[in-house]
Amino acid sequence: MAGERLDDDDADATTLALVSGVNVRELPIGPLEAFVLSRIEGVTSRDDLVIATGLSSTEIADIVARLIVLGVVVEAGRRVPGGPTTMRSGAHSIPLVAQKLAGGELSLEQQGVLLDLDRRGKSIDHYQLLGVSREADAKEIRAAYYELVRVYHPDRFFGKALGGYEAPLLRVFSRFTEAYETLRRPDSRAEYDRYLSARQRTKELDRYFREPLEELAPVGRSPSAAPPPTSLVPPASVPPASVPPASSPEALRSSSSQSFRRPSSVPASDPEARRRALARKLGLPSVPPRSSSPAPTVSAAEHAGLELKRRYEERLTQARSEQLAHYVSLAKAAEERNDLVAAANSLRLACSLAPGNLELAGDLAELERRAAAALWESYLERAKYAAVEGNLVEAAEAYERAALGQPHASYFERAAFYTLESGGDLKRASKLAKQAVALAPNSAKCRLTLAQIYAGAKLFESALAELERARVLEPNQPLIKEWIQRVKRGDA
Repeated sequence: MAGERLDDDDADATTLALVSGVNVRELPIGPLEAFVLSRIEGVTSRDDLVIATGLSSTEIADIVARLIVLGVVVEAGRRVPGGPTTMRSGAHSIPLVAQKLAGGELSLEQQGVLLDLDRRGKSIDHYQLLGVSREADAKEIRAAYYELVRVYHPDRFFGKALGGYEAPLLRVFSRFTEAYETLRRPDSRAEYDRYLSARQRTKELDRYFREPLEELAPVGRSPSAAPPPTSLVPPASVPPASVPPASSPEALRSSSSQSFRRPSSVPASDPEARRRALARKLGLPSVPPRSSSPAPTVSAAEHAGLELKRRYEERLTQARSEQLAHYVSLAKAAEERNDLVAAANSLRLACSLAPGNLELAGDLAELERRAAAALWESYLERAKYAAVEGNLVEAAEAYERAALGQPHASYFERAAFYTLESGGDLKRASKLAKQAVALAPNSAKCRLTLAQIYAGAKLFESALAELERARVLEPNQPLIKEWIQRVKRGDA
């Protein structure tokens, strides 16, 4: 579990230190390993890393083992019981040196912590932010918060030159306080725990909707497919063909000219012969005149290049077909084991290879709907909590996915409203609001939201039309009357 503490029996575990002289940029490590590496300051224990990163003890053990093998980290010895090197606060560590500030300025350690927490924002939960486990009692939560207050309270830096760190300090400390106020009360903590559970249940589907398609090796190319030729013209060492192939333009012209030659003798009963004779009497040509400009000739080298291109395109088409069949097969297998998110992801890759295949697109839409239908209640719980907390972007996304799984006018309307309020895409908001109106045409609220979106897009005539429809449904609604006046003034 993120933010967990190691057992007290590990209090004397070996500590870790960085190896000097190692160029970290040249190491074959990923972002997660680099992040853990950045948390090792001086002499650090594995317990401290669990707290500083929010990762589990198992994850830390695996990453540290790899860093030791790479020679960038060494075990520095046994930690002295009762002598911690840092004051710990969950998602980060507060070095003791940070408490010894000259004149109350931000130390380098504090600057790093602030920027890291500000960057991670809402991606870390309240427990990780305060540095306590999910099972922490009220006493532990209060102690963790007051530890942060002693170090990061904005009043400690009153009148000091914080520069670009002032805004992150205020934002991060506000989040500390928000986390403490939420977790210290049993009812709000229970509600927050339900929200975290709902977020965990919907994590995989969130990733599906948010992440772009996987990077494919050149689309349509299988590993065994030959690379495209660097030139469509064959090398100079290839001798040109002395006779054009039967399908070449020269051969076609030759055969065509033969077909237009008049035979030396034609039976009198032949109607074609009579036609030609009549044409001669009238002074008309018996055959269509040849083009005055000769058709361009194609050299043997150019013909060979065109043949190479044709063969390459055939291989490319075959490789695309093989990839398409592969992803469709993966989707079916995932669907059979009821892993709808994995099935949708595979089918989305298949659709990228065949963008004009309407049947595949329909199957993908149905899979997405089924995946959302299994989670719509979790999304609805997330949406309501996010809206109350003022996280309008998350509220809009969660309401939209709840509506995808359980089409309901109110869910579409809320998704549209919070998309508008969060400064999101007005075209998307309009689409959601129109779906709400289609499901509930007699809902003044749905029409009001659509009108507000039109007004936001400066489509005042459309906005006024929707507002008039809403007023017919609810003649005494003050908000509708207010918006009619605003739209008429053009200040909506």
